Amino acid sequence: MIEELIKGGESERVEFKSEKNGSLKLSTIVETVVCLANHKGGYLLIGVEDDGEVTGAKRLKQESPTLLRARIYSKTKPRLWVNVWVERYRGKEILIVEVPKRILTATSDGKYLRRGIEGDGRPSCLPMEPHEMMSLLSYTGQKDFTVEPLELGMEAVDLKSLELLMNFVKKSGEEELLGLSDDEILRILGIIDVSGRLTLAGLLACGKKEIIREIVPFHEVIFNYFKGAQLREQKVYHESLITIFFELMEQYKIYNKGIGEVIKNGIRYEIPLVDFEAYREAVSNALIHRDFAVAGSVAINWYDDGRVVIANPGGFVEGVTVNNILSITPYPRNPLLSEIFRRTGIVEKTGRGVDKIFVGQAKYGKPLPIWDVNSKHVSLTLIGIRWREDIAIKLLGEEFVPEEILILYHLYINNGRAALNDVIHCIQKRKEEVIYFLEKLEKNNILRYSDNNVFLFEQQKTKNIDREEFILNILKTKGYISRSDVTKSLNVSPATALRILKKLVEKGVIARKGKGGGSKYYLVDDKNQN
Repeated sequence: MIEELIKGGESERVEFKSEKNGSLKLSTIVETVVCLANHKGGYLLIGVEDDGEVTGAKRLKQESPTLLRARIYSKTKPRLWVNVWVERYRGKEILIVEVPKRILTATSDGKYLRRGIEGDGRPSCLPMEPHEMMSLLSYTGQKDFTVEPLELGMEAVDLKSLELLMNFVKKSGEEELLGLSDDEILRILGIIDVSGRLTLAGLLACGKKEIIREIVPFHEVIFNYFKGAQLREQKVYHESLITIFFELMEQYKIYNKGIGEVIKNGIRYEIPLVDFEAYREAVSNALIHRDFAVAGSVAINWYDDGRVVIANPGGFVEGVTVNNILSITPYPRNPLLSEIFRRTGIVEKTGRGVDKIFVGQAKYGKPLPIWDVNSKHVSLTLIGIRWREDIAIKLLGEEFVPEEILILYHLYINNGRAALNDVIHCIQKRKEEVIYFLEKLEKNNILRYSDNNVFLFEQQKTKNIDREEFILNILKTKGYISRSDVTKSLNVSPATALRILKKLVEKGVIARKGKGGGSKYYLVDDKNQN
């Protein structure tokens, strides 16, 4: 390991310290340990020059690795246990300090440091700013800064925002809030504390614009509409989150459009460019889970090519990744703010709004949400223009739970067959849970599961053949059929009806007479009939 660390050079997780000119001060070692711990943890190699030359650790003549470990422990706050040992490399002894990741630690005299990159591109230990500490604590769920009371009262509340909030409560809020006075509702929601002071969450939710900008300078939301590479429309918001949320829902009404339809069991389903519930949850997540300690704006970008990209400052909270976002028990970066939105009914009350984002794409046969995540931002792309009629007509109007929809979606886009492990990866659940949903769908004759493979039930595979036989039976009885007859009889869209008829024409089974919507189709032997 020592050779690998030295050859790899200094990095975010590796620091070299020289003792060529004498033993390092203990304070220098402790500060380096704190710096590494506040990032991702790592290794401090004492007795190595910046260029990787091994010159040896001189302090070994003064203290043992065990003593140095104890001294580091006593000089950090909260106390930090590190591993310390000696290795010989190229005839020299190197003192290695293995530092665990720790959120958030300091030297005993109150210095907070973090790992960063200097202007010359080299890793270094830099002072940690207050807003960086706030961001780090909210990232790990150790501190909710939105619960902090401010030296402000109801005079800082925007009356229009308050009215919108109360309307949400009356329309879809928790039942226990109904019938209470406005003051009681505000206290229960945490918008004001017991002494009547406005909390930071309350200010963000329904405060006045000028006061929010003064106290939360990074609060900004930008709505953009692009036509090609050209920005055609832009709106910049600094108002309360309730007001901004309402405005963004209005923008949805302007820019969303129907891109198709399916008819199933006599019911018409319009295919929207963007599913409303998916959009609502994605926008809400960006507004309330952003990192308010990080500079940057929440951005909602609509593109005329059918994409919507929603981005916010701050990465996922600790433990959440793209690969477990559907299964991990969620906890918010700003718990009180999130609770206000949940209890008023603005967002999904179960805390599983991300399911609706996935389902909002899958049920129309659209590409699943695309996440781009790093420590500084989260970006979500919804591709709305591409959809599959065959998938939409199977999933719309059915009472499937999100896991079942995603399983079926995965099967439909993979020609009706998938390995069990692929299905597990798709819905991000444990194998036992996945098997439960598979058995439930199997019981309803929708799919089959055996030998770690999953495939759609044979009836699903032969559906198109059954449709063709249905049309041929009508022709034998009635003599002719129109596209409108097929649409109504099979409960399919006109496009699907035309596709089935064209396929039969290509097979030479039927022939078309006439043009346009008034065309009639006959069996080949009867094509000369009127």
